[in-house]
Amino acid sequence: MIRPQPIAGGVLADEMGLGKTLSTLSLICHSLDQWEKDPNVAQSTPKTTLIITPKSTIYGWERQIKTHIHPNKIRWITYHGSDRAKSSPLFEKDWARIILDEDVCKLQAEYRWCLTGTPIQNYLDDFGSLLSFIRVPPFETKDQFDSHIAEPVKQRKSQGLEMLRKVVAATCLRRTKADHAKMLNLPRKMEHVERIEMSRNDRQLYEFFKRFSYLTAGLDKTSKKRAATNILVLISMLRLICDHGEALLPGSALTAWKNRDKNALTWEMLESTTKRCVSCDCQIEELGTAESLTEALGCSHALCGDCAAKLRGSASQLPCPKCGITAPRSPSAGNNSGLPPSQTAFASPLRPRYPPSAKVEALLRNISERQKRPGYEGKPNKSVIFSFWTKMLDLIGAALGDEDMKFCRIDGQSSMPQRKQALETFLNDAECNIMLASIGAVGEGIDLVSANSVHIIEPHWNPMAEAQAIDRVHRIGQQQDVDVVRYIVNDSIELYVKWIQMHKMKLITESLSTSEPRSENVGEKLLEYLE
Repeated sequence: MIRPQPIAGGVLADEMGLGKTLSTLSLICHSLDQWEKDPNVAQSTPKTTLIITPKSTIYGWERQIKTHIHPNKIRWITYHGSDRAKSSPLFEKDWARIILDEDVCKLQAEYRWCLTGTPIQNYLDDFGSLLSFIRVPPFETKDQFDSHIAEPVKQRKSQGLEMLRKVVAATCLRRTKADHAKMLNLPRKMEHVERIEMSRNDRQLYEFFKRFSYLTAGLDKTSKKRAATNILVLISMLRLICDHGEALLPGSALTAWKNRDKNALTWEMLESTTKRCVSCDCQIEELGTAESLTEALGCSHALCGDCAAKLRGSASQLPCPKCGITAPRSPSAGNNSGLPPSQTAFASPLRPRYPPSAKVEALLRNISERQKRPGYEGKPNKSVIFSFWTKMLDLIGAALGDEDMKFCRIDGQSSMPQRKQALETFLNDAECNIMLASIGAVGEGIDLVSANSVHIIEPHWNPMAEAQAIDRVHRIGQQQDVDVVRYIVNDSIELYVKWIQMHKMKLITESLSTSEPRSENVGEKLLEYLE
């Protein structure tokens, strides 16, 4: 039997907010010191580290370098957006170390590290991709990972989960806030749920689409995939109604509601609200997002929010990767000045200016109450408002503007300069005490410890994404107690989403634990989620 080579690297999977960036910078500085002292290290030995990170985290990396490393001790350059080239010089160089932050395998390096607080987010393949990147034998290829881990888990074989846990223990360094509470001495995180009662009109609207959802579930026996997709669209509509009633629904759905005509809700109407991403081919099932070419241009192609953010880079315009048509930035996307977003987005004859929903009214009350409280060391209390839908951020921004509350904003369409400006304004401007943020754009790699209040407007299907968003505020460096408010509509689909969240979080936590599972059927439940 041939003993495998030791793994040169691993997965740093510390819980969000525990300083993975700073730990990595410490490793880089330590290596540079060691190489400088060691006379046996040749001049030709690669000493440069390549860090591959989402656009949203670049500013955070730069700020950590400037804060914690003495000036002129290391040199760095950033490479993103329009600076990139298809014939990349990155592939022409050997690297001492490659760091994959939150999320290239042909690049050559002696050491490989992945940084992620969520090694498993939605699928077991998430972890398989990390093993492939750090080149853990025999899991460099997907078929090997499937054979040894994924397939046994799918077949409900105990050895599949056992193997997964052993590989996690061998490759991941994971520390949690609970494990090191005394050492970290973090301020308290106080979470509570704001239960919302819909207005009478919104409740009638909700029940109208809810009844149609029940009907649709049994309509199409010829295509299970088609029926499932359309049910997901209807579920998304119910979630949008919970947020802001009629304001977020597509025009065809509004017409059906105005006429109280369930027959107007056809398969074609439902399918017209869903598209596949032209870049990654994922199903774009969620409504209410401004990050699609279909909405921005009216061209026949669409981008999911993640791909829109990646392709845009620092450019002010976004070209369609399929047809080349360029999408301008939406009026509200770059609005980081604190002024209300353009009213035109919701002011056309078919889209009258809507008053705040019950959920937004509750948010405004909570924000106003917190801003009246005395802050830490005389500083103002600051709040971060997270929503999954950028159109919901538009509506919240309009409501904040009506109350003369200054805010800044970051979403998937914000350029790098706009992100940097928004973060600096939120940190340094005593009058700008509110940050509007989409979970996808700010949920990872950004430090928001200047805030002490987090508002989650709607529950997210992925609990890890929500946890990441909260830990932008409750993390190392936070000096104040943190309030987390989740807004949940009573007697609605949001209660089911919240139940799914709790179920997923428990299963993910137990699958990443190196101790024995606390329940006998963890493997079976894990499978149900990961499938």
